Amino acid sequence: MARGDKLNPTIIIDKREQNPLAITAYRVERGTLRVGDYAIKRNELAFVVERKSLEDLVGSLTAGHDRFYHEIEKMHGLGRAILLIEAWPQDVQEQRYHSSTPARAVFGMLNAITVRTPIKIHWAGSHEGAAREFEWLVRLFCEGVQKQYKTMFAPATTKTEAKGEADEMPAPPEP
Repeated sequence: MARGDKLNPTIIIDKREQNPLAITAYRVERGTLRVGDYAIKRNELAFVVERKSLEDLVGSLTAGHDRFYHEIEKMHGLGRAILLIEAWPQDVQEQRYHSSTPARAVFGMLNAITVRTPIKIHWAGSHEGAAREFEWLVRLFCEGVQKQYKTMFAPATTKTEAKGEADEMPAPPEP
């Protein structure tokens, strides 16, 4: 995923994704994912994103309820699972979708997902906005992984400048 200080992840887009995001910041490959629409190669279980247009979201929450909640259940045990919505909450409030499902019902179902699962919901406004939001989320995830890696594999001793000299200081004891 990362080489040195550069972030070089490869993004996997599920082959079944019908309207893939135009990801420009990272390499992209098509593949088959067990869950979700997008993942970071070799980190498929640590970072997964399910993308939904507003129409698809409302349809998934209502008519496609069983299939969608099965996907949500599969995402439940993953490291970082995100539901990326190509709309704003205001679009739901104003019922800018072709369904008679009331906005309060849509928000209620999304709130249930938020409360009952560790899945994060991100609103992106549009398909293009979702692509940029996805790239930003990938960058944040990779920076976090790099920081953890550097912390875990730091040298056993650290150097400090004291009185103009470099002194060896022992690493803190392990818990």
